[in-house]
Amino acid sequence: VGLRWAATDCESKRTRERARERRSAKGARTTTKAAMAEFTSATFAPPTTTAPAAEPAAEPAAAAADPSTAVAARALGSLGSLLPSSESARSALAAAWERSRPWSEFANTAQMATPAAADVKDRVVENAKYYSFNYLFIVVVVTALNVLLHPLSFLGVIIILALYMYLFVANPEPLALGGLELDHRAKTAALAIFALLTLWLTGAGAAFVSLLFMLAALAGIHMAFRKAPNEVDFDTAYTPAANV
Repeated sequence: VGLRWAATDCESKRTRERARERRSAKGARTTTKAAMAEFTSATFAPPTTTAPAAEPAAEPAAAAADPSTAVAARALGSLGSLLPSSESARSALAAAWERSRPWSEFANTAQMATPAAADVKDRVVENAKYYSFNYLFIVVVVTALNVLLHPLSFLGVIIILALYMYLFVANPEPLALGGLELDHRAKTAALAIFALLTLWLTGAGAAFVSLLFMLAALAGIHMAFRKAPNEVDFDTAYTPAANV
């Protein structure tokens, strides 16, 4: 009985050892398969593409622009708004033509006479009121011809106006240039010096001053020698058209 019990116990021990060996072998095979699968997926898996990082949005052009450039653009825009368009110029010229007195009456040499000294003032005042649109039309036409014949002079005036808009409209406060700060008086002095130099270099000053004096002289002669509208000519029995 004792021998039989010892043999049974030994057989049980061997059975348990074989069971443990099988479990160990099975666990080792499972671990090996998992390692092989991980190695295969890491080695032969297709490469993954990484989306490029989004570039930061570009700053607005106005924010990135140079402040001085923006100010100059505003000044030029303001200057452009002051300049008349071709349509408005044509409309003003047409209105002046329509409201002008008859040109045959305006240029009637038969109504020209040397005035007495006491009548000069009255003639000038009355004719300036009565023929105002005729004079205005002549000024517009002669000025346009002068601009066409002397474009450099007109360019000089435009440059001066642009500088004025930049100094006093776009920058009404004191302006800092480099290490200098220009207040209202300094800006006025700078504009005056620049204007004189520009007018001298382009010839705009001489052209416009001569034009102004010429027109003023012609208008003054016509006002003084043309009989006033309410002045009746008893020699020719001519009465000008009614002042409508």
